[in-house]
Amino acid sequence: MNAKHSNCYEFLSRNGLIISVLVGVGVGFALGFGLRVVEPSDDALTWIGLPGEIYMRMLKMTILPLVVSTIITGTARMDPKSNGRISALSFGYIIITNTIGAIIAILLFLIIQPGKESFNETLLLDIHFL
Repeated sequence: MNAKHSNCYEFLSRNGLIISVLVGVGVGFALGFGLRVVEPSDDALTWIGLPGEIYMRMLKMTILPLVVSTIITGTARMDPKSNGRISALSFGYIIITNTIGAIIAILLFLIIQPGKESFNETLLLDIHFL
């Protein structure tokens, strides 16, 4: 094997995961745009999306235990004084961010007023009754 083939093989072996991910993304886009033209039924879309849904659920099942075990391990290594301080700061952060989110949601509700009749709906009703 000459040096040129050796360099190519070395590059492919080092970057195999990145290359396979990029190929998978390209195939996914091609299939997505190709199947849009065919206009598959709802049942076909469900079956096509099933492997992706299963994969996402498996990722969630894997990530949650990793996060919990990391938190437990990190907390067990800390001294109780700093652990209490960090817990209080985390709890305060959670309370503040949830309060800000609730205030923003209430303000947006008051501004947008979902469910209220809009001008177009009343105009269409008036035209329909004429």
